[in-house]
Amino acid sequence: MENAKNPLLNLPPMAGEKGGWRFLVKKVLIVEDERDIVDVLKTALENEGFEVSSALDGGEGLEKIRSFKPDVILLDIMMEGMDGVTMKKKMKDDIPIIIISACDGCVRESVEKEMNVYSWLEKPFNIDELIAEINKVKK
Repeated sequence: MENAKNPLLNLPPMAGEKGGWRFLVKKVLIVEDERDIVDVLKTALENEGFEVSSALDGGEGLEKIRSFKPDVILLDIMMEGMDGVTMKKKMKDDIPIIIISACDGCVRESVEKEMNVYSWLEKPFNIDELIAEINKVKK
C-alpha cells in the first residue's frame, strides 16, 4: 500500500557497498571546536538529510553520545578542553569515527592505530568526500 502523505515511506532502501544496506537517515555527531566549521558541516549534512548534533570539545561530545546516540562521529583531534584522542579513550560505545583534522601525517599514523578509526579526512576536505565516507558506514 502506497503512502501518498509521506513519499519517503515509498522509497526503497539504498544499496550500500558489497550488497549491504544503509539507512536513509543517519545521526551524525560533530565534535569540533571551531564553530564556523561546525556550522558549515551541520548545514551541509542536514541538507543531505542527516540528523546532526554537535559538541565543541570531547567532554561535551561524551555527553552528546549518551543523549543523541549517533550512528557516526566526526571527530577533530586537536581541540581546546578534552581532545579527540582522550574522548575516544573514554568512550564506552563502539561508534564509527571519521577523523576530521589538520593533524599532520606523522601524527596521523599513531592516532589512527591507537584510536582504531573508520576513516580520516585531513582539513581542508571536500564536503562530497565527507558525505561519501559517512554513507560507507554501516550501522
